[in-house]
Amino acid sequence: MLLILGTADNAGAQDLVVTGRVRRVTAGDTVPVAGGAVVLHQVRQGQGGPVDSALTDRRGRYRLVSPVKDTAAIYLVSHKHDGIVYFTVPVRGSDADRDTLPTLLVYDTSSTEPLVALGQRHMVIRQAGKSGSRRVIDLVVLENIGLKTRVSPDSLNPVWRGVIPKEAIALEIGQGDISPDAIRTTADTIEVFAPISPGERQLVLSYLIPTSVTRLRLPVDQDIGRFNLLVQDMTATTTGVLVPKGVERIEDDSFLRWEGFAVQPGDSVMVTFPAEPFALTKLWWLIAAAVAVTLATALLFWYRTQQPAAVSGDLPPEILAHRIAALDEEFERMQDTASEAEIRQNRVQREELKSRLGAALANRSRRV
Repeated sequence: MLLILGTADNAGAQDLVVTGRVRRVTAGDTVPVAGGAVVLHQVRQGQGGPVDSALTDRRGRYRLVSPVKDTAAIYLVSHKHDGIVYFTVPVRGSDADRDTLPTLLVYDTSSTEPLVALGQRHMVIRQAGKSGSRRVIDLVVLENIGLKTRVSPDSLNPVWRGVIPKEAIALEIGQGDISPDAIRTTADTIEVFAPISPGERQLVLSYLIPTSVTRLRLPVDQDIGRFNLLVQDMTATTTGVLVPKGVERIEDDSFLRWEGFAVQPGDSVMVTFPAEPFALTKLWWLIAAAVAVTLATALLFWYRTQQPAAVSGDLPPEILAHRIAALDEEFERMQDTASEAEIRQNRVQREELKSRLGAALANRSRRV
């Protein structure tokens, strides 16, 4: 049942008014979600609940009001579509009394498609500690390559399955985009049962590798778009398909880095550590030199990551879908006063975005 709270247009100064719209992504386009239930949630210090709800109009628009604005809370809007709940970006109660949120995009679901791929894997192997083990941080980036939310058909078939080194112990699930409750681990296998909507989702794993393991084979059980390996032990070596990339600095520590693209099942990635404890103090000169190299590498890395895509068609499908939705919003605002030339230009831009969206989806499918 819908909540009837604070919906008057003459809301007081303490009210928080949130507006926006909901659109459903179809094959290369977006359409308004009319008559859909949306709920405004208030979250404060781990607690929260709904404060208002409404139905979207024929254009997918909504207007929600919190009768009392809590400056210490955050607010967000949800909409349930095809069994999956989607959330907008959060709004801080300390911000303005009115806020228009970016369009909330929702997707149909499927238990068979699209493929959830292993887009990237970033592994960081720390220096051996006094406990006799090396801490590994394993960041797995899952990628939904289509325009449907992939769901698990049952408790036996996950949306994605992967493996970690067989020598790993004390596995922990870190704070990422996927709830630990939706992840099942058995021996060296990780299974994800959470719905994966289009785009990327991060899974953070942490485990230990005993120092008795001097040759560590990193598993490659499926295609990996990008494999990034950082090892803190400056005496470690690797063999296989990864290419050395010098020294990287993270949180004031130096790491040897290796990288590979389009890594395929069966490719070898082996890390070898010294069989006996090694006195790093003997290599003080190497570490000092590495610091200078690291600073240059970090600066170059930052510079490259800040650059826009060279080709506009390189934008991911999710951004292109948002741009189509934004163009539709702009057209609705201007349609009563726009000239024929402006309307024609809007339509041309929309068709161009739809074409780029289709091409981006095709390119993403080919990468997998």
